[in-house]
Amino acid sequence: MRSFIPSAIAAVATALLAQTAFAATYRVGSGAGCTHTTIQAAITDAVATAADDEIRVSNTSWTGQALAINAAQGAVTLRGGYPNCTFSTPVAGARTLLSGNNADPVLRINASPSVTLRSLDLQGGRSSDNGGGIRYTTSAAATLVLEDTWVRNNNAVAAGGGLSIENANAQLAPDQVRVDLRGASSVLGNMASGGNGIGGGIHCVRASVAIAGSTHVSQNQARKFGGGINADDCKVTIGSTGVAGAVLWANEVEDIGGGAYARGRLASIDIHAIDALQPARVLGNRGYAGAALAANAGAVMRLFDVNVEQNIGVSDAIWVNSYGPGDTTATRFLMQGGIDGAPSAAVPCAEPEACNRFIGNSVDADTGSVIRVRSDAFGQDAALASLRGTRIEGNAGRRLLDVRDAMIDLDGALVVGNTSGSLAYSSLGRLTLRASTIAGNALATGSDILYGPGSCADAQPGTRIERSIVWQPGHRLADFDVDFPVEPDCFRQVIAADFGLLAASPERVVADPQFVDPGAGDYRPAPGSLALDFAPASAADATRDRTPRVLDLADAPNRFGPQDLGAYERITDRIFADGFECESCDH
Repeated sequence: MRSFIPSAIAAVATALLAQTAFAATYRVGSGAGCTHTTIQAAITDAVATAADDEIRVSNTSWTGQALAINAAQGAVTLRGGYPNCTFSTPVAGARTLLSGNNADPVLRINASPSVTLRSLDLQGGRSSDNGGGIRYTTSAAATLVLEDTWVRNNNAVAAGGGLSIENANAQLAPDQVRVDLRGASSVLGNMASGGNGIGGGIHCVRASVAIAGSTHVSQNQARKFGGGINADDCKVTIGSTGVAGAVLWANEVEDIGGGAYARGRLASIDIHAIDALQPARVLGNRGYAGAALAANAGAVMRLFDVNVEQNIGVSDAIWVNSYGPGDTTATRFLMQGGIDGAPSAAVPCAEPEACNRFIGNSVDADTGSVIRVRSDAFGQDAALASLRGTRIEGNAGRRLLDVRDAMIDLDGALVVGNTSGSLAYSSLGRLTLRASTIAGNALATGSDILYGPGSCADAQPGTRIERSIVWQPGHRLADFDVDFPVEPDCFRQVIAADFGLLAASPERVVADPQFVDPGAGDYRPAPGSLALDFAPASAADATRDRTPRVLDLADAPNRFGPQDLGAYERITDRIFADGFECESCDH
């Protein structure tokens, strides 16, 4: 019979058949169809071949497991969810429980280039060192995939209560050792229990971790650093729907980094949404410092359309720090609306006002600062926290912002409804407020809104407020550090209730900015507001709702230019404002 299969398709089919012929499938359990009665015996046979082997584990009760995949020659897949050895496909949503012996990790993976875990539930492991649930170690390029797999209720004394990933080769770049958590996976309820325990959920050294699907890291605990994740020179990307958007939630640390802690010049943590209708959330984490997130020693954290909500700390909720002699890489924290610069899988929030929110976080009312940024000394390598278009609302502490020998930059931010003694404190640091709105915050009676240097030269500490609204009746704008001269040019195109030591001028106006409906949380300038068309055009300024700058209104006279003051640019076309005609706003 003549074949009608095109030669190219035939060649592919032949290759696939050949690959299948060489791959071995092992079935573990008891009864008909089983090739092995123990998981370790099947692993031992699989790692000895160069083929891509699959080990199918039936839903028997697997207790006392202390498994090891050592020096596998080919790819190894360990897959659960099979009722017994006769089933050729797993039951949808089923996971096979692999319970540890409470003395060793449930699974050790060493020097194996490709391992995949599917539809498993690993719990009850314990390590006196690293990796209570899984300890993954390599000195060569390697990949570990967890798909629809739970790692929960495990314990490590030193690091990685749930999962420890260790690149043992200092010359091997982090992206050469990769761990992917996909599908409906979770790292849940694990603990790094030693006095210096780090990475309650995940501990990662010189590697890369990608968290996708609906995976979440939650309810883990550590003593020292990183209740949820500890990333040492490790690159972490979180693009997941989580649980109602919560990707890092209810993790806890006694010291620093409740949700996640990143340290080292190679370390980064990127968090973004993959569902336009559901922002990613860092929710309800706890810690002494950096209750939500902490970055140190050159690490970079970037949040794209992420909500940071209801995290509880003593010292601070966000902790950004650069330290140490010879540390020439500045630590960076970025929180912004939109997806400029985000990983390729990121999608912009469909409703900007619902995303990029820093809300309801709280720290000690007598000593805590909600966002704290520090360095050893001010300079080009000083730590920086930048919040672009962020709604900062309902947070509580002694101070909202605290910057020492470092930098905080608010651009297009809306700062409303917070409770603190004063809003910002700058000690030998640089505080920049650009095109932002501050209003309706509950500050201590008689307090000034901010304290800091009155100068704004680029090479030295200072304070700069421009194209902004600071409307806090009953409070002076600033109390200035006497060691720095007050430079009026650092405060330009501003509406405020009281400029204090700064004289009013055509660029500094004392007048009600006339918001649309502050009682309902709408701080857009109303028609007739003096904030409209007040400032020179600065198209690079962010806006809270991602409306582009600059929109010159026909019915508002230009005072110094066509740009509105504050976090919003007023427009009259509400369909346009809601984003239906702004497909390129994020690009």
